[in-house]
Amino acid sequence: MTHFRAGLLVAVVSLSFGCRDVPKSAERPPEPQIGYEASAVQSKGLANTFGITLPPGQSPLSTVYLGDANMTWEIDLWGRIRRSSEAATAQLFASEERRRAVLLSLVSDVAQAYFELIELDALLTIAREVEVRSRR
Repeated sequence: MTHFRAGLLVAVVSLSFGCRDVPKSAERPPEPQIGYEASAVQSKGLANTFGITLPPGQSPLSTVYLGDANMTWEIDLWGRIRRSSEAATAQLFASEERRRAVLLSLVSDVAQAYFELIELDALLTIAREVEVRSRR
C-alpha cells in the first residue's frame, strides 16, 4: 500500500464524518410562509389625470396607500416533500456505508502490509542464517 493511497483513504474517511447529519429540512414538514408588503405613494398629478378641477384651497397632492399580505403553505399532494426527505435519509445511510467501506479497506490494507512485513522479516532471518552457515 502506498502512502498516497493511505492518505487518500484517511481524507475520505474524515470527509465522511462531516456528512453524518440529516438536513433539518428533511426531518420535518414544510412550515407556512407569511409575507407582507406596504407602500404609500404621494403624487401631484392625480387630479389632472382624471380631469377633475380642484376647489380652491384643496391641496393638489394625492396619496395612495397600498398593502398586501400573503400566506403560503405547500401541501404535499403528490409526495414530493416526503420523497425528498426519504432521499436525504437514503443519502445519509449511503454515506455512512461508504465511510464503513473505506474504513474496512484501510484496515485490510494495514493488515496486509503487516503480514508482508512479517514475511519479509522471516525471509531476512533465513537469509542471515544462510549467510552465517555459508561462512563456516
